Amino acid sequence: MEDERLKNITFLEDTEIDKDIALIDTFTKPFNDARDKKIKQVVDEPEQLSFLPTQLCRTTIFFPLPRRGRKKLQAEPIILSFKTKWGRGEYEGRRLSVDDEDILMVCLSLADKHKTNKFLTNYTEIQRLLRINKPHPKYNGKIKESLTRFGKASFFIEYADKADDQWSVDHILKARAYKGKIQVTLDSDFYNEFLRSYTLLSMPFRMKLSGDLSKLLFTFLSSHRSPVQYFTDTLVEALNMNQDKNKKHIVQELKSAFKELQGKGFLVDFAYDRKKDIFTLKTAKKKEWKRLK
Repeated sequence: MEDERLKNITFLEDTEIDKDIALIDTFTKPFNDARDKKIKQVVDEPEQLSFLPTQLCRTTIFFPLPRRGRKKLQAEPIILSFKTKWGRGEYEGRRLSVDDEDILMVCLSLADKHKTNKFLTNYTEIQRLLRINKPHPKYNGKIKESLTRFGKASFFIEYADKADDQWSVDHILKARAYKGKIQVTLDSDFYNEFLRSYTLLSMPFRMKLSGDLSKLLFTFLSSHRSPVQYFTDTLVEALNMNQDKNKKHIVQELKSAFKELQGKGFLVDFAYDRKKDIFTLKTAKKKEWKRLK
């Protein structure tokens, strides 16, 4: 039986309905815009900042490895001694790349988020923090290999400014994966040093850098005051560059990295004195670093 009430209903024309929708949008748009902005911040920027122990920024155990032949370079265990003006040390384990440093920064960012050296994560979360646009299981293997290398990485660093102070780590972290979840446990000594003295870094900005040397320089320069001057040889040692390369080629590689950092706003200016073989660098003010992304 037909409902008698329906006979009294007058259906509006489409143009009238559109007017009502437009009126509703006028009232709700400011609130929707604010909501969408909040959502975008949460989705697009899950973690804006990460940190590295300051001494690891100045005396790095990571290397700007070539893409070709990298797997072979990282397959065999090595023992490496290093010495810079900031300290000396020894590293034992698999050769660590700049991509490995990215993974470590992600882990430290998550440790800071959870306020503990032991936390749960997953491959999708790690990939998002690495700024991989479309997370996919095909990247899981490289992440797993990197986490495995950190489990075999030990080192000590003796600080140049504190002769009786040294930092020793048996392994950087341990990771256990099960059914898509990853339990990461940072070595307690490593984590304590991280809490004691760390350098603030913009993760989105670092992940946006295309060159390995640019990433190493961003980390290195973030732990120093500006402006600064460095001999080329000092930078070669601090960044674990190949010292067998021709000096002209090394200088050109450094200039290319500095140009990328300048183009993306981290470096305000840089100059190279060929006679003195010195780079002069001026970074953006630290209060402006949070805008780098």
